[in-house]
Amino acid sequence: MKYLVLETITSIANNNNGDNQPLRQNMNISKIFWKIIDPTEILETNPKKLLPHMLGSDKELSNLCNKPIFSNPMALIPYNRIEINSNMSLSQAVKTLENGALKELGYSKENIEEKKNLEINIVSLHSTWDIRVLLSYKAQQLNFKMPAWLQNPVIFDLCKEYERWCMKDATKISFFNAAALNINKRRKLHSNKIYLFTMLQLLGLTMDMYEMDEFGCIIRIFLALFWQNGAYALEKKMAENPDTIFTEEMEEVKNCGFTKPYDLGLDFSNFTNDASTVLYMNNLPSIVTQSELTRWFNSQDIMPLGFWTIKPAINSPLNYSTDKISFTYVPDSDTISGFAVFPSHEEAMKGLQMNGRSLVLKLGSLPSTNQNYYQSQQKPRFKLIDRVIEVQPSSNTVLDQVSSYLVPFPQARSKPRPGDWNCKYCGFSNFQKRSTCFRCQMSNIKQNSNENNTKAQQKPALNPIAYPYGNNADADTSTTKIPFLSD
Repeated sequence: MKYLVLETITSIANNNNGDNQPLRQNMNISKIFWKIIDPTEILETNPKKLLPHMLGSDKELSNLCNKPIFSNPMALIPYNRIEINSNMSLSQAVKTLENGALKELGYSKENIEEKKNLEINIVSLHSTWDIRVLLSYKAQQLNFKMPAWLQNPVIFDLCKEYERWCMKDATKISFFNAAALNINKRRKLHSNKIYLFTMLQLLGLTMDMYEMDEFGCIIRIFLALFWQNGAYALEKKMAENPDTIFTEEMEEVKNCGFTKPYDLGLDFSNFTNDASTVLYMNNLPSIVTQSELTRWFNSQDIMPLGFWTIKPAINSPLNYSTDKISFTYVPDSDTISGFAVFPSHEEAMKGLQMNGRSLVLKLGSLPSTNQNYYQSQQKPRFKLIDRVIEVQPSSNTVLDQVSSYLVPFPQARSKPRPGDWNCKYCGFSNFQKRSTCFRCQMSNIKQNSNENNTKAQQKPALNPIAYPYGNNADADTSTTKIPFLSD
C-alpha cells in the first residue's frame, strides 16, 4: 500500500482585524513538501541502491549496508517541494500536488473518472491540523475546489502512532510519559524538542538527522514506526494470504499500527447518510460560553440550538476535562472540545463552513471612557484570545452514546450563586427560586423532592473554579438525555 507523506509550512498573514492583531485564521501556507512512498517496498530495497555515494573502507561500507534504511544517514530518499509565492498560488500548488500524486500512484488522464472515489492515506507529523482545518478554510476563502481525498482526508498522525507504539512496550512507557504526558497538558507535542528528541532516540534516529533535513527525517520516522509497530509484518502477511479477510477484531490487527486513521471521509459519509444535526468542535477556549458560541455561529447566519462539552472531573481545578480529550494534533494548550446541535441537517451542513475560522474572545475592559484613550499611554486592560476552531461532522448516535459525560457550556463566566441549578433536560441555568426551568418548563425534580430536608442536607458551596457549570456537580447524569435530538 502506498502512502502520501505530507507537510506544510505556514506563516502569519499581513492583514488584520482592525485592532492591529492578525487573526490566526488568516495564516498562509508558504511551502508544501510531499512524497508518495510504499514503505513495504522501500524497506525491502537493497541498501546499496539507496547509498550511491558511499565512501570508506569495506568494513565501514558493510556496517552501513547492514543498518535499516530509516536509520542509515547515508540513505538518499528524494522528495518533492512546492513553494507558494507570487508565481504559484495556493490553488495552483494544490493542483500540482494532485497531479503529481496521481501520476506517482499510476493514474493517467484516460482513467480520470476513477479519481472521484480515490482514497489516499496521508501521513503527517507537524501538519495534521493544517490538512484537516487550514487547507479547508483557505479553499473556501480563496474559492477553489480541492480534490475529495484532500477535502475529507484520511490521516495517520505520526505523534498518535508513536504514542500507540510506546503504550505497547513497558520499557518505553516511562520515556514517553516523561517527555509527553506532562508537557502543556499533552498539547503541542509535535513542536516540543524534548518530545521530539525522545521520539527520535527510541526509533534509532538522531536530532542531527532531523536538523539537517527535516522532511527527510519525517519520512524516516514514518518508515521506522511502520517497521517497528507491526504494520510491515501485517502487510506482508496480507500479501501472502490474499484470500484471508483481516478485520479490526483480529489480534494481529488490534496490536498493529497504521490501522486507525482520522477518517474524515467516513465521518462525512455517515453524517450525510444519517441526515445528522450534530457537529463536533475542537480547540475551543476552555472558558468559552454558550452565548459566545451562539454569536460566533450567528455571525455567518447559522442558527444552532445548543452546545455540549465534556464535564470536568470531580474536584478538578480546571474548567475543562483533560482526561477524556487527547488529540496530539491540536495546536493550542488549555483547550476543550464539544458538540453543537442544529434544528435541521441543512443548518448543520452550513455549520461546516465554520471550520478553520477564528473565535476571538476579549477578556477584561478598556480604560475609562472619561479619558481620551488614543492620546493616553494607558494600556488596554484586556486579554485577546484567538483560537482557530475545528468543526467536523458528527452524528446523533455518537452524541447519545456519550451523553452521560456531557454538560452544557456555561451561560456566563460569572461566579454561580449558591442554589442555582442547571436543568437536567436542556442544560439551562436557573435561579434558585425557580421550581421549573425557564427554557423548557421542566420541573426541578431534585429540588422538589428535597424541599422539606434542605437545611438538614445542606452542603457547603462548591468551588466555582472547579464547577463552572453550576452547583449540581453531584447530580446523577447517567440517564441524561440530550435535548433537541429526535427519538
